[in-house]
Amino acid sequence: MNEIAFVIAPTEYGVGLADGVEPVVDGISVVDLFRHVDGRRASYASLRDIQASLRSWTPTEEERDIRVLGCGCGDPDCSSVLARLVADAETVVWSTFWASSPPSDRPEGRDYPEIGPFRFDRRAYETALAHPRRATAAPREPHDI
Repeated sequence: MNEIAFVIAPTEYGVGLADGVEPVVDGISVVDLFRHVDGRRASYASLRDIQASLRSWTPTEEERDIRVLGCGCGDPDCSSVLARLVADAETVVWSTFWASSPPSDRPEGRDYPEIGPFRFDRRAYETALAHPRRATAAPREPHDI
């Protein structure tokens, strides 16, 4: 099973610092997962609407797409990263990652089969969701800070 944390931290969105929330899987920010695949060119960031994001990540038995990252500019209507959330009584799965605005050499949205699927124990997932961690800086690799 994978481990997940939801981290609330100040993030620079190009117009100043504001709090955002982002998932961290097995100790790695989902932002960094995309940067690894896209050669550090991805410009995704945490989501600024913290409460709405946490609610949207709540597992239900209904399979659905969830927004897991937003654009580095902070505009909620700009580019984003989606994942498919599927849950049962024991497990929550995030799979089928898709980004609306990959690097400029691939301007159309695309799937990211290199990322996931991630399987979480449902109880641990719900505990992490109910108790997001507060941090003084985004949970990214040192080159991102």
